[in-house]
Amino acid sequence: MASSFGDEDFVSEILKEADDRLRRQLSIGKGHDVMHRVIRSMCDEEEVNEQELRHGGQRRKVSGLRARIAWRLSREFGVSMAEIARQLGYRRLG
Repeated sequence: MASSFGDEDFVSEILKEADDRLRRQLSIGKGHDVMHRVIRSMCDEEEVNEQELRHGGQRRKVSGLRARIAWRLSREFGVSMAEIARQLGYRRLG
C-alpha cells in the first residue's frame, strides 16, 4: 500500500538524492579548493584571464565562461549561488 507521499521506492530515491546533494555541499563547505581548481582549469581551457573573470569582465567570452562555471559549480558540486557570485565577480546592478 502506498503512503500519502507516494510509492516507497520513489520516496527512497528522493531522500537518497537529497542526501547525496547534502554530502556534496558539506564537502565543498570544508574549503574552497575545488572551486578554485574548477575556475582555474576552466579559465586555462578557454584561455581567459582568471583576474578578468573574477573582477567582472564583460567580454562575451568571459561572460559565457562565467555562466558555464556557475552552472558547473552549482550542479556538480552543490555550491550556493551566493558563494558562486562572490567567487566569479558578479556585481549587484542598480
